[in-house]
Amino acid sequence: MMRLRHFTEEDFEYISKNWTDNARMVGISFPIGKAEYKELIAKWNTCTYNGKYFEQFIIEDGVPVGLCSLCEHSDIIASCGVIIDSKYYRMGYCTFGCKELMKLAKQKGFSVLSAGVRADNKASIEFCKKFGFIHKETIINSRGKEQLQFEMKL
Repeated sequence: MMRLRHFTEEDFEYISKNWTDNARMVGISFPIGKAEYKELIAKWNTCTYNGKYFEQFIIEDGVPVGLCSLCEHSDIIASCGVIIDSKYYRMGYCTFGCKELMKLAKQKGFSVLSAGVRADNKASIEFCKKFGFIHKETIINSRGKEQLQFEMKL
C-alpha cells in the first residue's frame, strides 16, 4: 500500500545500498556515513528549514520507492518536489506523491503550489502539464541550469 512517511534511522541501510550513487535518484544525494545521515533526518523531521515550514517524506510501497517534499515560500505559496527511484518509474508513484502533497498543502493553508523542473527533464515537464501545473517562467537555478517554474492554484 502506497503511503508517505517521515525518514527514520532504519532507512539508512536501504538508502545506503540503493540511493547513494545518485544513478537511481537523480537530483538528490545522501550522506555516505550513518552519523551524517542521522543528522540530516533529524533536521528534516523538525519540519522547518530557514525558519519556514518544510517537510520531507519517503514514498513507500512495501519498500521506499521515492521521496517528496513540501516547502513554504510565502503565506500562500508552497513548492513541492518528487523524486522517484528510476527502478519505479511509470508506476503511479509520482502521481501519488503529488496528490498527497496537494492535500497537505491545502491542510496547511497554502493556496498556490509551485514546482521547479530542469529544462532538460522532458518527462517531468510533461507530468507537470498533465497534472495541471501552468508554466510561469524560466529561470537559471543555483547550479547554473535552466529551470522551468510551474504553479497551480489549490
